[in-house]
Parts: sequence; C-alpha cells; structure tokens
Amino acid sequence: MPSPRRRILYFTSFFVSQGGASLSFLKLFEAFNRGNFEAFAVVPEEARAQIAQQQLSAELTSRLHYLRIDRISRQLLHPVRLLRFIGRAITGVLVLRRMLRQLRIEVVHANDLRDFHAPLAAWSCGVPVVWHLRASRPNPFTRYPVATMIHLFATKIVAVSHCTARQMVLKRSFVQNKVAVIYNPGPYREKFHSRIDGAPLRRAFGFTPEAPVITMIAKLSRRKGHMVFVQALPLIRAQIPAARFLIVGGELEGHEDYARALRAQAEPFVRDGILLFAGERNDVPQIMAASDVIVQSSLCQDAFPGVVLEAMATGRVVVACNAGGIPEQITDGEDGLLFIMGDAHDLARQVIRVLSNPAFKEELAHAAARNLDHKFNFDKFVREFAELYQTLKIAPGARRENSVDAPLPGRREAVSVNKKMEASSI
Repeated sequence: MPSPRRRILYFTSFFVSQGGASLSFLKLFEAFNRGNFEAFAVVPEEARAQIAQQQLSAELTSRLHYLRIDRISRQLLHPVRLLRFIGRAITGVLVLRRMLRQLRIEVVHANDLRDFHAPLAAWSCGVPVVWHLRASRPNPFTRYPVATMIHLFATKIVAVSHCTARQMVLKRSFVQNKVAVIYNPGPYREKFHSRIDGAPLRRAFGFTPEAPVITMIAKLSRRKGHMVFVQALPLIRAQIPAARFLIVGGELEGHEDYARALRAQAEPFVRDGILLFAGERNDVPQIMAASDVIVQSSLCQDAFPGVVLEAMATGRVVVACNAGGIPEQITDGEDGLLFIMGDAHDLARQVIRVLSNPAFKEELAHAAARNLDHKFNFDKFVREFAELYQTLKIAPGARRENSVDAPLPGRREAVSVNKKMEASSI
C-alpha cells in the first residue's frame, strides 16, 4: 500500500501580486501539490482580486481558502483597534484549528514574520510548523519579541539568507538546530530572460538607442534609498553625459511625505529630461530589457531582494548595496557590483565602471545568468524544502485521529470548509 501524501497548509497574512514573498508563496503552493505532497493555502480575504490575476489552475483554486486576517502594525497602539485585532486573531486561530483537523494537515508553513495565526493554531494541535523568515526587524525593541515568538512555536525556521538568520535567530544552541537557510529561486525563466526586446519601451520613454539607461525598481519608501540614487545622477552624468535614469515603483500608503520630498529633489532632473518616474508597472521584464544597469540602493538590510535575481535573469548588470542578503546573491566583480550602502559617490563609481567598459559589462551579465541558474534554480529550491518537510515528525496518532474525525474532503467539502471560515471571520 503506497504511503499517504504529506499534507501541507501554506499560510500568509499578506499578499501583493508583484511582491517577492507573495510570488514565492505561490511557487511553493504550486510545487508541493504533486508527488508525495498535497498542498492547501490560506490567504487574506482582501487578496481575492490579486489572487485572481495569478491565473491559478482550477485544482489549486479549489485548495485555496480565504480568511479575514489583521496584521500586526503601529495602528494597534489605538485601544479600540487593538481590541478588534485581538478578537479577530482569536477567531482566526479557532477557524484555522478546525481547518487543520478537517483537512488532516500534517505541516503548517508560515510565509512571513508576522504570520502568527496558523503557527499558533498548529502548535495547539501538535502539528509541526515551518516558519519562513523573508525579512528581519532591525529595531531590537521589535526584533527580540518577534524572534522569541517564532522560536517558541516553530519546529523549523527557514531563513532566505544567512544575514537574515543571523539577525533574527536567538543565540542559543537549542534554537540553532531549528534553523535552515534556503535561498529563494530565480524568477520564472519564461517571463524573465535575455531575449526580451526592450527597444519599444525605450522609444516609449523617449530614450535614444545609444543612451545608457540606469534603472531603479522599488516602491517609493524611504528604506529603499531612492534619494541615494538621485544623488548619484549628477556624478554619473559628469562622466557619461548621455546617461538617462528611470525610477519604477508606486507610492506606498503612509509614505506620501517621502514621495513628495523625493520628487522635489529630483525635479530639476525630471524637467531636463534626464530622469523619468514611471510609476507602478506590470511590465518589469520589458523595463529591465530596456535598461543597461539595474540599481538596488536600499538603506536597510534587505533580506534577499527579488529584483536582483530578476535583473540577473534578464542579462542586466546589477549594481547593489553591500548589505543584507545581497552579498549572498552577488559576488562583487564577478556577476555584479556592490557599493557601500548609502554612499552615492560609491554607487556612481560602480555604475561608471560598468558603462565605461562594454566588455566588462557583457562579462558580468553572462556570469550573472550562469550563476543564477546554478545557485538559485527552482529545482534546488523545491528539493531542499521537500527534504526539510520529510524530516518533520507527525504527532503520535495525529494521522489516525484525524482520519477518523474528518474524512478526506472532496471539492464540495473543501468549499464547505472555506464557507465556514468566511462565516467565522469578523
């Protein structure tokens, strides 16, 4: 008799259609609904429209459930909001407990630092928890409470980079044994590749074929370091007068003051046609193909930015800050260039270095694509998670108990679970 497939529930309390963590979440959900595994997923109720854009198969859609979920945020400092958050959190955990039993879930995979609902439900049912660390909390006042919660409820902790593991893992021997580092894979190669024609978009933006285009792709948030990029513009132009610059990314709620200050600082360059704000776009592969250099200038410890891997896949040279998980993605001078975080002069120096030497530029681009396929390929990513899931022990009697209490749900029963979840959310 064949051994039963291991059932995994993927949980996220936040989903954005172009977010790296969200897309990685869907990759895992899709990859582990085959072979020795069976996957289900819970996403926030407000993500329905964005999930619909992903064009998931009918089978995956039937295994997707929606729950009204509030995330931990500064708004919880307000007493009324805090009480409402606590009420919804308790309801969410109870709904998830019922779902774990009815679907006979054997592993819960939490997708983010703040995804505590499913781990808490799993812990109360004796179900192993894999907690994915895709970011860090640099502020020690929030880092230690969050890290402590993760260590208490997680069976295994997976960090997307060694930097993230060092920042978020408490220095205790019993915790170290829980931790694994699994790098995110590169983007889908049918979408991001070096054969994309960027010429039409260059013309649409008003860039001449011979003008070097330096692009930054990031939401307009202070921590992303757009100001450093803008400060580097005149330094680059002093050596390469034909250079043109592009900022791609929409504004974020709560960061409106920063966006206004950024546009004010950049206004002379925009007026002279040197810099263009393209806003939020859904044609990122084409934008990268229309660019010569992609800049990543974060002022924070970015855990493992997807834009770096996307640029490598499209055959573009990446110039990125030497912080967070980026030095684990790029080997300086081999498949990209690093600069000192926050240093506009060093950023300009590295961009000039690339654009002044076409042969070096091609060498970096080819090495980036080669190393991407070797270090960050999707099969390796799936294999490492499969091995990790297989090491987790099911609680004694859990499969037997669940199989008696709740028969395997078919499509109708799965929909029923979903409706119960929605009815229970407040």
